[in-house]
Order: sequence, then C-alpha cells, then structure tokens
Amino acid sequence: MPLLIRFKCDKCALTLDTFGGITYVIDDKKNRIPCSHPCESYQIAKVLKINEDDIFGFPYIPIQNKKALKLINERGGFETDMLCFGCLAEVRIDLERDPHECPKCKHKEIIPIQDLYSMQCPKCKQGVFFEVLTGIIS
Repeated sequence: MPLLIRFKCDKCALTLDTFGGITYVIDDKKNRIPCSHPCESYQIAKVLKINEDDIFGFPYIPIQNKKALKLINERGGFETDMLCFGCLAEVRIDLERDPHECPKCKHKEIIPIQDLYSMQCPKCKQGVFFEVLTGIIS
C-alpha cells in the first residue's frame, strides 16, 4: 500500500503531498480512468469488460491470463505525480507514454514529486525541500 509522503520547503513552506501517482486504464472512448488503490483490479476489469478473477491483485501480483495481460499493457498505465518548475502546477503524466513537459504550460522542467528531497525550491529559490513521513497509507 502506498505511503503518503509530504515535501516542504524549509524557507517558504511550499508543501506537496504524493502517493507517487495513480494507475489508470483507457476506456473505449480513449479517456484515462483513474484506478485508485486498493481496488485497481476491480476498476480495470470493469472498464475493460474482463473477469476480475483474471487480474485479481494487479499490479502487485503477476497476471497469468495472457490475453488479459496484453489488454492491460495496451490500455493501462501509471501517471506519476509531477511538479512543474515553470508554473508550479502539480500534474500527472505517464512517463512512458506522455511528452515530458507540463500539460498546462508546456515547460520542459518537470520532476516527480517523490524526487524533490534536498532540491532547491522553484518558488522561493532559497530553500530546499525536506521530506516529512506522514504515516498515512492509502
């Protein structure tokens, strides 16, 4: 189960929270449907119209049904929680499929929120991020 991690700037107190990102599946209309933990396999099976027993435990347990696995690989993915250093937007992108740029301002300098530890704050440009373990599990 993912742990909520909080990053704070030690000067301006810019605060960002992340579980890392979220699993998604693409429906028949090409929309990305978020599949939140702990019910990913149920949500994926519903959208893809397949038997949940064939993918139970996904993404944590290997899938034996090769047809279901192929479909998930084609229409499933993971969107990572990102911070744009241009507009300071918190966005999600699939690092394997999407352009590595902010979908809001098209700035190229974006970084996974979970990688912010000890980086310079893009807001105040004086502080650095430190990590706060919240103890919150999804």
